[in-house]
Amino acid sequence: MSVSQETHRKHKRSDCFSGQLSPAAMEMELDDPPSSDSLVAKKLKQQQDSLTSDHELPAGVVSMDSVKPDPSSSEDKATEASTLPGKNVKMSGASSSKVESSPKAKKEEEMDDVLRKLMYFKQFDTVADCSDHYYLDMKNTSRQPSKSWAKKIQDEWKILEQNLPETIYVRVYESRMDLLRAVIIGPAGTPYHDGLFVFDAVFPPSYPSDPPKMMYTLRNPPQHFEDLVAGHFRIHAYDILTACKAYTEGAEVGCSIKKWLEEGENAGRPGSTNFRQEVAKMMKPLLKYFLNNGSKDCDKFQTDA
Repeated sequence: MSVSQETHRKHKRSDCFSGQLSPAAMEMELDDPPSSDSLVAKKLKQQQDSLTSDHELPAGVVSMDSVKPDPSSSEDKATEASTLPGKNVKMSGASSSKVESSPKAKKEEEMDDVLRKLMYFKQFDTVADCSDHYYLDMKNTSRQPSKSWAKKIQDEWKILEQNLPETIYVRVYESRMDLLRAVIIGPAGTPYHDGLFVFDAVFPPSYPSDPPKMMYTLRNPPQHFEDLVAGHFRIHAYDILTACKAYTEGAEVGCSIKKWLEEGENAGRPGSTNFRQEVAKMMKPLLKYFLNNGSKDCDKFQTDA
């Protein structure tokens, strides 16, 4: 199964990654759809694998390699979850705000709103508004989807709801079953670590005979993922800024920032002067966003930015 990537069109980049650069959106389509299981689940996994691969970074993408040790993504998330008080608090109902009376429940009540929303952010959900979706205007009026098509899409939803990797979040739309949006967290040990990557997908009326189209795009922040964006960067802001500072000092893109810092004066500094200056410029809007977002321990970077 192969993925063909072609440059589509540039989107204005005003998101919390840099606030300046405008990388092109990339449209991807599978040449040969698989014969079984979930096609869209495999495609999302394929995009995640492409982030894991050691590819050359696209123009304007900055490595967010963590300064922490390099545990697996599952261990990473488990560690992050443990920092959120009340992570295991049981809710008394989907529409109820009551929690069990326990020390954990009390801590959950004391949490700030951003982390509380992150703690309960669903990996899969069905939503109503799709007004900012890239493929919103691509509705095919000449050929109405069949009942079998609708059933297949619903089957895909069930598979995604039950089997999503913990670093992938998906939203589907009750009024437009042909649309889907996914956010993938960049995996540890890659230049994309801690980045958030947004993909909009559309299913043709001929699906699954013909594969869905998928667009990599950037939004500020993507609709229905606002709580994920705020909470994710609340937790990871310090590591991201530490990586950026290391790049301004000459660290190689994609290297282990933790290891580079440990090497001190003996660390290699192959980063170009131009790249260092560009990252330094990017740190200013990043730091401003993180401070407004309530991210912890970011004040020390104010003199660097």
